[in-house]
Amino acid sequence: MKIIIKYDNFEELDYILTNPNYLNMNSEEYGWICGYEDDELLFVMPFLEKRKWIFRYMQIQSETIILKGSKEDEKEFLNLAISEIKQDGKIDFISQPKTNVVFDTFPDGAIYSPFGSYTVDLSLDEEQLFKNIHTKHKNVIKRAIKNGVTVKFGYEVFDDAYDTISGTLSRNNMSIIEKQKLLRLYDTNSKNFLVGCSYLEGKPQGAAIILYDNQKGYYFWGGTSEDLSLGANNLLHWEIIKKLKSLCVKYYDFVGARINTNDERLLGIQRFKSRFGATLNQGYLWKYPIKKWKYELFMMLYKYKMKKGDIIDQEKDNINL
Repeated sequence: MKIIIKYDNFEELDYILTNPNYLNMNSEEYGWICGYEDDELLFVMPFLEKRKWIFRYMQIQSETIILKGSKEDEKEFLNLAISEIKQDGKIDFISQPKTNVVFDTFPDGAIYSPFGSYTVDLSLDEEQLFKNIHTKHKNVIKRAIKNGVTVKFGYEVFDDAYDTISGTLSRNNMSIIEKQKLLRLYDTNSKNFLVGCSYLEGKPQGAAIILYDNQKGYYFWGGTSEDLSLGANNLLHWEIIKKLKSLCVKYYDFVGARINTNDERLLGIQRFKSRFGATLNQGYLWKYPIKKWKYELFMMLYKYKMKKGDIIDQEKDNINL
């Protein structure tokens, strides 16, 4: 297998996570790690390159996209990719990916931890999809409809959705990507961008921004008002499920689930996701120290600033990997 790291002239694929507009929204430096066999593209991993302090590092943006190869060959692809990155010499380490990235395997020498994501199979008919939802969720969805909660999609609700999401993240000491960057992605890739908001008496209740392709819809950003009406967020996600199904998307990915955690807040979020009839797909997060001393220094500074390690370190410590 031949590995080529590309920064331009990449074959266009029908995956939102390989899309140049999506990658450019996150960093001006981006590319694709490609695995070829006899000039046929088998594997792809989109990535960003980032600079912070004295460090230059890579962040993978998707699990391995397998086009023609097999899952059995994925580990070989990852090992060869690491070898090529080392040989190139400009990257200090590969950081933890975003929580939408769940690998089936990891390269030799990687630092890894179990991780997962709750996904809803949208191939089922609408009646079965609703039947699979937990009784408590179904009850509050019906209550929300009875109370007059409505759900709207499209550009007209973008401002309400963005403000609701950014307010929620701010309350949790988190941040959302810049509004103008999201709007540019919306303008250039509207067919891959779904924004929704639930309302009660004209006031935003729950909001979500979904990026999708034919394979998956990713719940990348979401939030709720401080005075959330009962069931308004549940109804929003039920309408998202129906909307993605109508667009012929195969799965709704709620993005990110800890496998080993006792954090009540995280457990509550994961319980909310699971009750939509979602299946927990388990795999791994991984990162890789190319230049060990730089990686260790970066993580020391990161832990000092954040008061904790990244998800991989937190999970790894929980199970003593």
